[in-house]
Amino acid sequence: MLSEWRQFRTERRQAKAALTILSLEVERNFRLLKGYWEKVNQVESFAEDMLLERLLARLVELPLPEWSYNAWNQQIMLLALVMDVDKIQQVYNFYSFLSAITNSYFKLSTLTKKMKQQITNFEIGTSYNVVLNVPELAWTEFKELVCKVLEQENPLQK
Repeated sequence: MLSEWRQFRTERRQAKAALTILSLEVERNFRLLKGYWEKVNQVESFAEDMLLERLLARLVELPLPEWSYNAWNQQIMLLALVMDVDKIQQVYNFYSFLSAITNSYFKLSTLTKKMKQQITNFEIGTSYNVVLNVPELAWTEFKELVCKVLEQENPLQK
């Protein structure tokens, strides 16, 4: 009986330590995203029709931060001991959004580079408007993902 109590107490301590590490990791990822987004949006005043082009260029210039998933991936079983289901779901959603942002970034970055190449070479039969609309849609998706995460803030500090 006493050894079971010690084991339970040890598991709880480990789980609380894992939660602390996860909190630091989530906060770091959130701060990286916030800082990155502020840098992307630091563009001078441009005419409305040039703003998207400048934002896309800025996006390609700035590498996306490298998110950390270690605490989340390695400690999930312990975290279930100290977090309720809703909080686990919120943290899971946070990490899912980071993955979606990364995927959207690479898609947008690739499209922007292709757009520049097509405009430079201006392929015969390609409509200039079609070339510009594709990255604009990808930009909208990327922007919505980032803004959604930033609006929700750190799920472990709510």
